[in-house]
Amino acid sequence: MTAAVEPRPGEHATPVTRRVHPTRRVTGWLFWLVVAGLVALAVAAVAVPAAAGGKSVIVQTGSMEPALPAGSLAVTRERPVAEIAENDIVTFTANGDLLVTHRVVAVEHGAGGAELVTKGDANEDPDPEPVQAADVHGVLWYQIPWLGTVLEAVSGTAGALYGAALLLLLFAAHLMLPTTTNRKG
Repeated sequence: MTAAVEPRPGEHATPVTRRVHPTRRVTGWLFWLVVAGLVALAVAAVAVPAAAGGKSVIVQTGSMEPALPAGSLAVTRERPVAEIAENDIVTFTANGDLLVTHRVVAVEHGAGGAELVTKGDANEDPDPEPVQAADVHGVLWYQIPWLGTVLEAVSGTAGALYGAALLLLLFAAHLMLPTTTNRKG
């Protein structure tokens, strides 16, 4: 945005242009970049899985490193157990209520149907019990490193307040910067 300043009577007309201060321009772009990034992450973590019938799971341990680092958000979607193959990464219920995400190392056919032998990539031995078809929640669709850690940090009232406060501080800092810079000529 430019605006000409009228000279005082008796002075020569030297045009002065006003431009948005470079620091303010950069912080404005940074603020909106952060907001756009947060929206994109929210879409990837919540909206896409919900629309496609998937589920999001936060990886709690390093048993699947390096493929799935602890703190990653793993998004799974349902697949019939008959279509699950060796090397697929599946999320299943173990010990009644514990969600586990491990790689399939073998598919066995027992009296009750297909059973999956699973193992964490970082573990030396397969899991002690084969996974029954009824316990499988889904197959890994995609994962976002570290997003699980971020979601855990901002979950709940305190985390949401901290996140909102951070955005407000960024915006306030942007507003406190000089608006324009003057240039002659």
